[in-house]
Amino acid sequence: MNQTMHPSTLVLHPAQATSLDFKAQNIAVYRASTVLFPNAQALAASQAGPKMGYTYGTHGTPTTAALETAMAVNDGGIGCALVSSGLAALSLTNLALLKSGDHVLIADNSYEPNRRMFAGLLNGLGVTCASFNPLDLASLNAAFTPSTKLVWAEPVGSNTQEVCDLSALAAAVHARGALLAVDHTWSAGVLINVFKHGADIAVQAMTKYQSGHGDVLMGSVVWADDAIGQKIKHAREMLGYSVSPDDCSLVLRGMHTMHLRLKAQGEAAVQIAQWLATQGAVAQVLHPALPTAVGHDLWKRDYSDSATLFAFTLKPEYDQAASYRFVNALQLFGIGFSWGSTQSLVLNQVIHRSVMPRPAGQLIRL
Repeated sequence: MNQTMHPSTLVLHPAQATSLDFKAQNIAVYRASTVLFPNAQALAASQAGPKMGYTYGTHGTPTTAALETAMAVNDGGIGCALVSSGLAALSLTNLALLKSGDHVLIADNSYEPNRRMFAGLLNGLGVTCASFNPLDLASLNAAFTPSTKLVWAEPVGSNTQEVCDLSALAAAVHARGALLAVDHTWSAGVLINVFKHGADIAVQAMTKYQSGHGDVLMGSVVWADDAIGQKIKHAREMLGYSVSPDDCSLVLRGMHTMHLRLKAQGEAAVQIAQWLATQGAVAQVLHPALPTAVGHDLWKRDYSDSATLFAFTLKPEYDQAASYRFVNALQLFGIGFSWGSTQSLVLNQVIHRSVMPRPAGQLIRL
């Protein structure tokens, strides 16, 4: 660097540290919008074909790459795309794999915003959708059409916690030539490897267990087939989805303790669920680890342990006002969405279903 330059110019061009003799427990936070190339030819080459290496901040930095590698390993896949939330992970998958004229089947106990996406945005783009009961393969097969390209399921149903036979579901979906995408946020990817049970795409809201502290929004799409991964990565580039390296650093730190937190919180949740099952005002406890739960035997077969999210219903004589009084009286539970952080949360949940029965009574999610 020319030392005759003005100091105001020199401070913008500090010497670049290239030494490899420094190593810390945690990867550095590499922040970047612009990525610098060694020469003009390298920049031109980066535009000539598929994006390789680091080219621009939206395509990632070493910090985001480290987290993508960690999530691919966590879920048992070969690649990962990070996005800004769990819902963004769902939308990325849909927009990457579907086109006008395609038909989608979605489990009736799936995350409701994903179902609303098909009724609204994707319906306007020419994608049609129908619901099915994931506990009944006949319901799945009856809903298939020649245009069905993608099936969405949650191995443990959103809010109502039914456990489906994921292996049987995957076999039925693949027999009809479709892909199976699963949202397995409930398990954190730790308690089950959904790819071993036949899933093609695995989505998580990393806002929950990976972040672990209720202060970072992020989502992941993981795949076990490179052709699917190329479609996901191409769509992410076209849509401009990206994540903050600072947020990635926080999530990488959260993953250091994720297994310990998940085990301790899961054990506590089972104790609370068992206690609630003995209470006179409770009609039903919806927790896969309880023998009375729908799919309990499948949970024992497929899962290594219990997660932290579950729900229960009140008996018919307890109305919404009583449900609100219960929630408002809790002293150690915050009232709010999400789960998996260091503070217990509670909310009154309204369940919407198309083909599956709704649980009777006021439902409270813990």
